[in-house]
Amino acid sequence: MALELDLERVLLRLPAMMAQGRLLGMPNHMEMIRDRLWAINGTIFDAQLRALKEPELEEWMTDVGAAIVDVDDLLGRILDWHPRGGAAAASNRSSHSICSIREASRQAILLELKEMVGRLNYLVRRGSVLGLSKEIMESVDPRQEEEEYSTVLREEVVGRNEDVEEIIKMLRQQQSGDCDEWLLIDGDDGKTTLARLIYHHPWVREHFQHRIWVDVSNIGYLDPKWIMREFTRSITGEPCEDIWQFYDGIHGSKYLLVLDDLCVGEEEEEDKWFQLESFLSLVGAPGSTVVVTPDHFVDFIERILGSSVRKHELGGLSEDDWVKLCMRQALIRPDQHEQANAIIQSYKRNPLRDWSPMLAKASGSIFRYTEMNRWQQQIDALLKWQTEEVIESQEEVIDSQDTALIILRYWPRKGIQIFVLHMVDQTR
Repeated sequence: MALELDLERVLLRLPAMMAQGRLLGMPNHMEMIRDRLWAINGTIFDAQLRALKEPELEEWMTDVGAAIVDVDDLLGRILDWHPRGGAAAASNRSSHSICSIREASRQAILLELKEMVGRLNYLVRRGSVLGLSKEIMESVDPRQEEEEYSTVLREEVVGRNEDVEEIIKMLRQQQSGDCDEWLLIDGDDGKTTLARLIYHHPWVREHFQHRIWVDVSNIGYLDPKWIMREFTRSITGEPCEDIWQFYDGIHGSKYLLVLDDLCVGEEEEEDKWFQLESFLSLVGAPGSTVVVTPDHFVDFIERILGSSVRKHELGGLSEDDWVKLCMRQALIRPDQHEQANAIIQSYKRNPLRDWSPMLAKASGSIFRYTEMNRWQQQIDALLKWQTEEVIESQEEVIDSQDTALIILRYWPRKGIQIFVLHMVDQTR
């Protein structure tokens, strides 16, 4: 799980890296590194589960982890490099000396990039030889490959057409307003996926001059200045420290901004929230829209925004869509279908059943990665995972290493954090 989080952190830095790469005059190498990292990201979950029993994959994971650390270090140095002055330039050096240092530094970075591309290529090929299966939606950068990712969304997402149509109808109605509008997508599961469907919708792509996606989860709290810089960088394509330097280039356009997994505190966050709201109102044309998938405190956000906010409540899947998603994730053999179907029928009769996409994927992964004689036990334990009175059952699931990884993969981080805090309290 640590490797997956490290890779996620690097992927979140890629947009800033791509902008810096254009300034350095080496965008092609940056794009190759981006593509290889996303290819590895698409196979990392399969590798994690299989590495528990396959030493070759455990070795592959170790090599990937080392490469991710080195990529992270390289990205840090690239982002710190200043094309106009050179990171090592001193004020008392001649112009010729400064240019020589800058060019030497750029050549060193270019050489490292070439070596890193070769290293990542090798890891991707090894993963293919080892038979790693790919999760399609996790292997395509949603911010770069517009047409490809839109196709992936249409083919891979199950059971959200009605939600998409309802939200697009909302957005159309909001365009008659004379100020920026806010839309909250609330629910326990699937908010980010629904926001992706809206972000890539044909009407949205045609109607808004700019579409900006900001992953807020990587800072863990409300930081309006950081969000403003990310907003500005996304539009201008350049690293941004002073947002007002770029004001003329971003002012007056109609935009759709997605703030994904926004973590907002309670009352003490009001000033920060008003600062962000004021900036977004100032730079956007009438009809600009902010879509928020909040981490929690939805009522607080609604109260702060007042009449400018509308909310869409995201429910579970239909029974048929849940089964379809579960079995797509399962990838079971023909001789296993009868037992899997019997367990699913038992699930449907269970009063604790939950039709969330998260539980469908987790259940399908149990069919896929655990022994057949453990299927019923582990899926029953998953059903109980969210109920208040079954901490013992949660501990039982965590004791199973493969199922624990499945939970860590699909469960909301807030729920995992609550469980971990409980476990820490139990040991005191």
